[in-house]
Amino acid sequence: MPDSGKLRKEFAKDNILWLNVSVDKERHKDKWLRYIKGYKMTDAVNVILQSNDRINDYLKVTRIPRYMIIDKGGIIFNGQAPRPSTREIRSQLRYVLNK
Repeated sequence: MPDSGKLRKEFAKDNILWLNVSVDKERHKDKWLRYIKGYKMTDAVNVILQSNDRINDYLKVTRIPRYMIIDKGGIIFNGQAPRPSTREIRSQLRYVLNK
């Protein structure tokens, strides 16, 4: 996730909560924790949820990783947000920040 790290640095002064959620089997928990450490994702909130079809269905998770933009009011602005390496994600984040 080097691109997401660059994105977090670029928007570090903005009022953004970066949330990383792993929805996976319990046996993959250690792998996720190593991943968080390895990519220095400590500037984000990292949550591990046990795999649950209801969560996946509600959020319409069809691929991993999955990016979403949720506005200040908790409303999903884009449930299928562009990848962190794109210009589109930056313009969408700026738009939501200025709403």
